[in-house]
Amino acid sequence: MEPKKTSILHKLNYYKVLKLSIIPINAILISLLIFELLGKLPVFWNSMIMFYILLVFDSAFLALRLNRISEEKREKDYTVFWAKYLFILSLIIIAVNQFIQRQIINDLTPYIIGISIASGFLTFFAGKERAEKELNDEKASEEQAEKKRKDEFPSKFPVINKIWGLRSIVKWMYKEGLAFSIAFVIILLSFTLVNLPYWDYSFTGEHSLKYNGYVEPAILMDKTNSFFPTLKFFESNPLNNFYGNYSSIGGNLPLTEWGLFLTYKLLNQNSFEFNTRLFMNFLGILILVVCYLMYKEIFNKKSSLIFMFLISILPIMHLISFLTVSDTIMFLFLFSSFTILVKFTKIKKDYLLFLAVFLASLSFIVKDTSLFFSLPVFFMVMLYKRKDFKNFLFEILFFFVVIVSLRIFYQSIIYNFPINKLFYLFLTLFLIIIFELLYFY
Repeated sequence: MEPKKTSILHKLNYYKVLKLSIIPINAILISLLIFELLGKLPVFWNSMIMFYILLVFDSAFLALRLNRISEEKREKDYTVFWAKYLFILSLIIIAVNQFIQRQIINDLTPYIIGISIASGFLTFFAGKERAEKELNDEKASEEQAEKKRKDEFPSKFPVINKIWGLRSIVKWMYKEGLAFSIAFVIILLSFTLVNLPYWDYSFTGEHSLKYNGYVEPAILMDKTNSFFPTLKFFESNPLNNFYGNYSSIGGNLPLTEWGLFLTYKLLNQNSFEFNTRLFMNFLGILILVVCYLMYKEIFNKKSSLIFMFLISILPIMHLISFLTVSDTIMFLFLFSSFTILVKFTKIKKDYLLFLAVFLASLSFIVKDTSLFFSLPVFFMVMLYKRKDFKNFLFEILFFFVVIVSLRIFYQSIIYNFPINKLFYLFLTLFLIIIFELLYFY
């Protein structure tokens, strides 16, 4: 019998490779960071990108190092000690700053979030065997109880079970349990009632420009009955484009404007102000629900409900659910992507990975900065749940290919849709068919 052939990827000692390269990589990136802060580098250099690259390399090295240590000895290791306290400290800083709003913390928030993600990942990675066993036992008992309630719902509520739509909502709440459902509804109602008295206030004050950027195009859509208005007066240049006429949709996908347009159409008896806040609050509620589902994929229901409550009282959460900002839809897609990504790690179905990356791509098209959130999270989750390094590399490569492809697709086709709707519609359908053929065959 011939000996089984193994590829070079399986023979490679990744820890040794990273150990030898981590010092020069850190030295180069830290030097670039210092030069960038001193203003010695060209303007296209971005300190945040370099910081996240540094964080990814260092986290990967430390995770591989911890993987070589037995779980009993990990608790005494300096990596776990510092990661644990950095994680707690970063969360405290972010939470406290929501109330005190110090400018220096606001400027450093993307860096603090990165440190929080990396240190949290390393903390959980260090005790993953013990934590996974406890979580799996608790979640197994919860899932059994939920399955029992789900199966008995039709016999206990025969009338509601016949009503389409209502049946799904009540069935889900009954499956979750009466106490959890009541707490769930109270959190959503409290979140809404805090801002409800201000829904009819006019679009004035320090945030009026944000309203102009989204409400004005939506009002124009409402007047012209078109999803693709080319008039954007708030972006006009009085010297060469006084009326704000543009031939394309814009640099980012206008999902907020489309949502506002549909809300104005469906609820035209309300004021524009009320409908705008209603739609943004609806997006906020969806974010809370997705956060609950995402956390429940990892932890138990009680922890998920606490997490959802903490998110609901954050001032930034109320701000992005009241003002018209693209961050709201960006976070909705991001959290939905992370929820499906966690599900993919449990049941390795290719369509789940594609759906997770697709939603992350949409958040990137809505707002470019979402990549700073999605990239480290995808990297950490894929590294943590990898079967082998070859599989890990394929999944990360797949992430980049889909994100870049969809961005190019948007910039080259959807972006120019108003110029020739029929041509670009046929081109879009053609590319979708080609993609489907490549995917299935």
